[in-house]
Amino acid sequence: MSCKKSSANRHCAGVGPIPSSRAGFTLPELLVAIGISALFLVCLSVLLVNSIKSYSSQKKILEMRKNSEDVLLTLSDCFFQAGVDLPKDEQIITLNGPKDITILINEKGIYTMYKSPLVASYQVPVRSGKAFVNAVQLKKRENSSTPVFSACYINSGYQQDNFTDGVDTIGDSVCLTTQEAFYTGDELYSYTRYHILHDSIGKKLYIAKQPLGETCDSSLQAEHIEDLKILFFKADGTAANSWETMKQCSLWVSVSASIPGQRGTLAQGKKFIMRNKLL
Repeated sequence: MSCKKSSANRHCAGVGPIPSSRAGFTLPELLVAIGISALFLVCLSVLLVNSIKSYSSQKKILEMRKNSEDVLLTLSDCFFQAGVDLPKDEQIITLNGPKDITILINEKGIYTMYKSPLVASYQVPVRSGKAFVNAVQLKKRENSSTPVFSACYINSGYQQDNFTDGVDTIGDSVCLTTQEAFYTGDELYSYTRYHILHDSIGKKLYIAKQPLGETCDSSLQAEHIEDLKILFFKADGTAANSWETMKQCSLWVSVSASIPGQRGTLAQGKKFIMRNKLL
């Protein structure tokens, strides 16, 4: 094998060019690549943080909206049903305070008005036996110039004939613990008392349910209630403070987020005519 030398290069027969000693990236190229990568990561981080904030904000808004809508729905249903199938001379809504209200509601439509006299008997007919199921205690209103109210009890242990727990759902009658006589215009009914209380310090809403003859147990309905306004109006739009003059109800609730560290409130309102006052 022959090899020739020259001042320019060295070349040997059968051997290729000697490779260059330069390999990889230069320092400026590395710095540029690192800078671009860092800029991309910063942009990605900003996008991720904004997405998390946006999700958290939307979650907070949805939570507050659901909370306020649930409160409005529950309260509006209570006030809309107030007084239905109950004597007109009952004090259906009592304002104990601006955020403390008592409502009487006949949940199951337990109501019967007698159009003709009935002699004293344990078994008395009713408008609908099914409505009186589980209604242990009833109330009797005597039709007179000065209405008289008295308690009546269903004999829940009576199981004869078609009676089950003192109620005949086929013949629409109930069996009482004592004999009762009814005159024309007398009424037999039951109700549930709802006690609505807003704790402005604890930001909680309580709705206690008290069936006739039972004790009232507090029930937490909603939390994070910043403010609650319940207003009543007469037919002419002026404020009403007694059941006799109430026709419209206005509800306004302001709620806050339950997520720690999140601020902000959301307020919603609703105004409607109560069902018992539609006519």
